[in-house]
Amino acid sequence: MAGETREAVADIAICAASDILGFSANAIHFYEDERGLVPVAATDRTREIIGDVPVFAEGESIAWRIYRTGEAAIVEDVHADPDVYNPQTPIRSEIHLPLGTHGTFIAGSETPSEFDAAELSLGQVFAANIESALEQIERKQELLRQNERLEEFAGVVSHDLRNPLTLAQGYLTLARQEGLPEQFDRIEEAHDRMERIIDDVLYLAREGDAIGETEAVSLSAAIDAAWTIASDESVPANLVIADDLCAVNADYGRLCQLLENIFRNAIDHAGPDVTVTVERTESGFAVADDGPGIPAAERDRAFERGYSTREAGTGYGLHIVAEIVAAHGWDVRVTESDAGGARFEISDTV
Repeated sequence: MAGETREAVADIAICAASDILGFSANAIHFYEDERGLVPVAATDRTREIIGDVPVFAEGESIAWRIYRTGEAAIVEDVHADPDVYNPQTPIRSEIHLPLGTHGTFIAGSETPSEFDAAELSLGQVFAANIESALEQIERKQELLRQNERLEEFAGVVSHDLRNPLTLAQGYLTLARQEGLPEQFDRIEEAHDRMERIIDDVLYLAREGDAIGETEAVSLSAAIDAAWTIASDESVPANLVIADDLCAVNADYGRLCQLLENIFRNAIDHAGPDVTVTVERTESGFAVADDGPGIPAAERDRAFERGYSTREAGTGYGLHIVAEIVAAHGWDVRVTESDAGGARFEISDTV
């Protein structure tokens, strides 16, 4: 429980298993998407016996089978098990202790039938403590993320909203003195900007970097829905879909928000008659426009909270795009379009 990171918990646990339970040859594997059960800690004795500790991919080992069942088990003779990973291994018997969804603990011996029911029971208590420690780490990390988000929102109140509020107050004073129509227009613009900032911040607060259930959804349908919301009849804009677009495994609502924000960014920055093009790429899709683009030196900052090249911009639109992309496990980068405007490439999506 004193471990500050998942890796620290694993290091402490393998030493405890060796010193307290007498499992001198043991290792802990954490589950990783795409890879399977990846070793994160192992005793020196483990490496003396088997050398490099292997990664157990899906469906190819005793470890994977028992991890998936979630039930602790003793393997009396590894060599007699049909799922043995390495038939030539010097390990003859093992005890497997799944750690919930986190991974698994494995202890081995060069002697067949080395482990008994009492050791299995003690091992299960031990594994429950490891799992509790790992869950504590996750709770701490989630709390840190929440605190960072609270600090971010405090920054919005103290800085991002203060600027348009000060502007509105200044023009209100002038309007009271002179009563010119353009001064009321400026007040309205400042209030509109504050409303957009509040909407964006509330979206981040409610949705954050989480997504709902993903499924295969029509990218074309999401584009149509997002364009309907983002485009404004008072500002002519053109949408071109250059390719037949495949389905995307996504949270449909968040995907629509992502596209809406990119479309709105193009319309806001390019002005009247902007043309926005959506096309397929080898690893996903891209949204390009024929506007002024984003300078190469500024592209790394484009997704930062509060960054905007427009005085009236909120600086949250592309930040929300980055949040949605990250939540799906995708990648996004901004480059220059063929027309010299901005091009947003979303990859690992189809």
